[in-house]
Amino acid sequence: MEARKVLLTKEELNEVIDSAVLRLQHNDPSPKTIEMFDDLNKAFQEHKKDMEPVIEFFKTVNSLNKFLKWGGISFFALLTAIYFFIRKL
Repeated sequence: MEARKVLLTKEELNEVIDSAVLRLQHNDPSPKTIEMFDDLNKAFQEHKKDMEPVIEFFKTVNSLNKFLKWGGISFFALLTAIYFFIRKL
């Protein structure tokens, strides 16, 4: 069987998705559907596990950025205060 391309508008694609979701919303999904969702869930969990180091890296960079920003502002304020204190003497 030869696959052929079908061009759908956004509305038509939404209708296809909605009808597929409605067909799947019953109490007794087929074993093939359950297997498909199990495979999808497994792939998603593996992807999520692979992405954890990246997420942790961005959290660390964000924390470091906040520390450097507020530390720099505090250090500049301290230097300014010392400068004005020495200048008054």
